[in-house]
Amino acid sequence: MKRILIPTDFSEGAFKAIEYGIDLAKEFNTEIIICHAFELPAQGINVLIDISSELQKNAQDDLKKLKEKIKRLKIATGIKIDYFALLGELNDVINTLGEENDIDLVVMGTKGEGDLASKLFGTNTVSAIKNCKLPLFVIPKE
Repeated sequence: MKRILIPTDFSEGAFKAIEYGIDLAKEFNTEIIICHAFELPAQGINVLIDISSELQKNAQDDLKKLKEKIKRLKIATGIKIDYFALLGELNDVINTLGEENDIDLVVMGTKGEGDLASKLFGTNTVSAIKNCKLPLFVIPKE
């Protein structure tokens, strides 16, 4: 195993997945990529403002805070971690990063909402289970 991809929405469940992914990386001596996928909000036909650069900046700021939290907790000592904030739908970002970075495993947290499957896994996780082309570990929030 070379690399583990961990998507994050900066939630508690996502951080549990990061902790789990870091433990796996230590066990298998692998690198980690933590990514945040963001999409443009739906806009009316009369709105012509491009906010993608602002969303990118906010995502980068959130990743910087996450990086500092990981560093402060000293949970990833000795592990190489790269951070990406990418515009796009989560599944597309996962699959693209997987192909471009030789990813062996995706580790993803759960939130729990919506219908039964979504209550168990979260809507993003359910979507990833259905569409991810890579092996996927789903890590419960607890």
